[in-house]
Amino acid sequence: MNKTLLIGKTIIITEATKPTSLKVATFTYRRGANIVLVDLDQKKLKAAIENLEFKKERLLLIESDLRNPGAANLIFQQVKKSLDL
Repeated sequence: MNKTLLIGKTIIITEATKPTSLKVATFTYRRGANIVLVDLDQKKLKAAIENLEFKKERLLLIESDLRNPGAANLIFQQVKKSLDL
């Protein structure tokens, strides 16, 4: 697979503290993507990425519950604003 395939793309990963989600985040980050990790608990998010070597300018952590109406729209707005999309 081309290691630069995802440069300039933004990947939003929900339930981001789960091991599978973190593997997807690492895989796509290494291929150039900006990563947005969404989970219910900001503290768990920070702990989960502690050992990952992600640059802050390509990473956004969002605490949100997607079961709430309108949460997805708020996430997209936050991503656009934070990553200058």
